[in-house]
Parts: sequence; structure tokens; C-alpha cells
Amino acid sequence: MTTYALLAAAEDSSLHAREREWCTELAYEWRQLGAEGMVPPGADATPLDDVSLGELVTTIDVGRRDLEWDGGTIWVLADPALLREETGDLFRRSMKIVLDRLDCTLRYPYQHLDGNGQRAAWLTECLESEEIVSPRSFRASGVKGIGQGQMNLDSF
Repeated sequence: MTTYALLAAAEDSSLHAREREWCTELAYEWRQLGAEGMVPPGADATPLDDVSLGELVTTIDVGRRDLEWDGGTIWVLADPALLREETGDLFRRSMKIVLDRLDCTLRYPYQHLDGNGQRAAWLTECLESEEIVSPRSFRASGVKGIGQGQMNLDSF
């Protein structure tokens, strides 16, 4: 089965670098979820801060129709709160609802991992084992130095 990934665009940080490496190493193809919609990996994607969620979800909904990802599994590396946030649109109530319309099996690993430290540890475990480890059974305590206040190397 083909593995794809969608990664929420973010400011440069050690966590985001690890997420990009995960996508590059473990996904057949991937896109960034940026303010512009679904952006190819080589292009600059604007982080999702200060973006109208309603407009973003509409852009993603239209862009998903151009993807030729049929029958595989899509791993969505995005904060669960962002995915569930209400848009105020009756047909596109949240980003998760729009993504669930893709013709693939969707996996949301971050809903099973608490905080950035545990997410970083899961990403590292997957990269080191060269396979995707089930986030439901993953029980590491996390990676030190990847907490909320230390996600960016500039914070040191």
C-alpha cells in the first residue's frame, strides 16, 4: 500500500525539520498544508498562523481534487486542534472533514501523542526503524529540548 503524507507548514524548528525528514524518508509522496493550500515539498509554504481557516479549508477542498492519491494511506502531521477547529462553513466544517473526503485511508498520529516532545520521539523512532511505528502503541516519554518554548533553535 502506498504511503502519502500531509504536513502542516510551520516556522523552522527542530520538530518541523524532523517532520520534513519523516515525510521525505517514509512517504512515497507528500504535500505541505500551507496558507496557499496543498504545496509541493520543494516550494515555500506559508505557515498556518494568521490565516483565515475558512478560506484555507476551501482552498484545500478544491486542491484535493487534483491529487492523484488513490487507494493509499495518508498520514496527516498536524495538530489535532487545528484539524478540528470550526470554520463556520456548513459543508466544510473543519479541515479534518475536508481531508476525510480524500479517497484514501487517513491516519492522524498526533491525536495519540501528547505534546511536541512525544511527537518528536515518535518521528525519531519511525526514522530510526525505517518504518512507521503505530502511534497508539508508542509510549516514549518524549525528546528533551523540543518543548513548547524550545521548538525553535533560535530560542536558545
